[in-house]
Formats: sequence, structure tokens, C-alpha cells
Amino acid sequence: MDKPDKDLIKAYLHGDADAFTVLYERYKRQVYSFLLKMLADKSSSVDDLFQHVWIKTMKNLHRYRDQERFLAWLFSIARNTALDHFRKQKKNYMFSELDREDTPEVENTSAEEPWRNMDRSELLSAVEAALLLLSPEQREVFVMRQDGLSFKEIAKLHDCSINTALARMQYAMKNLQKELIQWNTGG
Repeated sequence: MDKPDKDLIKAYLHGDADAFTVLYERYKRQVYSFLLKMLADKSSSVDDLFQHVWIKTMKNLHRYRDQERFLAWLFSIARNTALDHFRKQKKNYMFSELDREDTPEVENTSAEEPWRNMDRSELLSAVEAALLLLSPEQREVFVMRQDGLSFKEIAKLHDCSINTALARMQYAMKNLQKELIQWNTGG
């Protein structure tokens, strides 16, 4: 049976390096995927940031408190590492502006489910392309939610209310739907 995260963390802090390896193997794909999606067009930096995340995790594991899920704590490190990267490059496009309230509504047509006519690879390509068009805040909330974080955890990571996190997800879904409709119709 797999050991719970808290037991692995405790074992690592008491000198069991293999315990950290288990944590790494358990969460490496989610962290890498998160960074890849958050950095969008800067994928050449993902490998370096991925390594920095795990180094920071090792150095700060003694600060982890069992009140939150380990994955949420790990994502906060990944998010902060990405923000530090952007600050160093003097490009603050990850969190440039709050969601605009003037997001256009998607018309209620039969094309509301454009994925119905796509095969799996087309759908994945279309979703990946559409994700890049979302605002950084919407993309981050969408990715975190897909990785299993609760809205409460997302709100805490973003230092915003749950309602703001929910609104960002709602806008993300509407904008993804709009992009998929345009993609499916060739527009």
C-alpha cells in the first residue's frame, strides 16, 4: 500500500532520501504539466524551473504543515518559482490584470459542444491552443482545477476570494468554449 504524503515527508525529514524519491515520482508529472501550461510560449524554461521547484521543495519541506494537501503546497512553490522567473525577466505578464467583466457571452447555439465532431488528438490540440489564449489568471485556475485542486485551495494560492477563483474558472470555460467553437468552424 502507498504511504501517505505526511508519512513520506516525516521519513525524509528523518533522513530517508528514498521517501523524497517516492514523493517526486508521485507528483513530478503534475508539477511539470502545471509549469508547462503556465509558461505557455516559454517552454524552454520549464526544465530549469522544474528543477528549482524540487530543490525549493527539498529545502522547505520542514515548513510543510499537514493542514493542507501536499499537492496544493507543491503548486504554491511552482507558482512562486514561475513568478520569480517572470520578475527576473521584468515581464509581469502572468498576472498583468484582473479578469475583465466585459468578456463576451457565448451565443446559445447548437455549436456549444464543438468537441462532439473532433477526434481525441484534434480536441487535445484545440484545447492546448485555446488555453494559450486565456488570460494568465484564467489559465492558471483552469490548470490547477484540472490537476485536482479545490477552489478553496486555488483561492488561497491566488490570495483571492473563492468567488474570484470561481469567476475566473467560469470565464475560462466560456472563453475556451468560444475558442473551440471558432476552431471547429474554421473561424
